[in-house]
Amino acid sequence: MLLLGSAAVVVVGLAIGVWTLWPRTAITEENAAKLRPGMTLAEVEAILGGPARIETTGPTRAEVDMDEQRRFDRFMLRQDSERRVVSWHSDTVATYALCGPEGHLIEVFACRVHRAPESFLDVFRRYLRL
Repeated sequence: MLLLGSAAVVVVGLAIGVWTLWPRTAITEENAAKLRPGMTLAEVEAILGGPARIETTGPTRAEVDMDEQRRFDRFMLRQDSERRVVSWHSDTVATYALCGPEGHLIEVFACRVHRAPESFLDVFRRYLRL
């Protein structure tokens, strides 16, 4: 009985340790909501935890309706030789920032995403990079 109790304490302790030390992303809806036009790209990167990147753990799908899709399409069309879009992706949100020539934020588009279902074979291929 003592052995079983000790094993349970060790397992719970390991689970708490893993949960506490597991890396968390700064690419969240809350942080995306903090972004405002006029901010510098450095300020945006400080809020979102670093330069533009993809931190998804697998394929994701956007949760947008037709109006949001049209707004996103218009947003992306604003890119030109002087303005560029940079993006940050996590398993819960995709954040796009339109930056001007001096690196200042012009506009932000963020949308909720969720992990797309994957078959075991898809997961296997992704891990093997096939």
